[in-house]
Amino acid sequence: MADKKPSRNWYRGRFVSRWEVSSFEPEDAAERWWASFEKADDKAAELLIAQSRGDGTQVRLYGEVSDLGQYGHMGLYHREFRIEKVGAVTRPPKLKEATS
Repeated sequence: MADKKPSRNWYRGRFVSRWEVSSFEPEDAAERWWASFEKADDKAAELLIAQSRGDGTQVRLYGEVSDLGQYGHMGLYHREFRIEKVGAVTRPPKLKEATS
């Protein structure tokens, strides 16, 4: 992704939401993007955020990826993903706890 021009498209990956974190990790890139919902449907965004607390969720999202820069909490992300539409959302399976 580092050499690609920012584009508006559908992306699959992992969305995580927790204290001072709103990140999207696309399947096809070794990056984490700051995720914002400036243009997305408020209800869909709220539901995704609620479902993504902790370990996150596998999602399909539509939006625009920014140029390289500093984004998010303390500028720790090199790109911003401006989410416009929320597609499929899949909660990852919970790990089974070890029994003694």
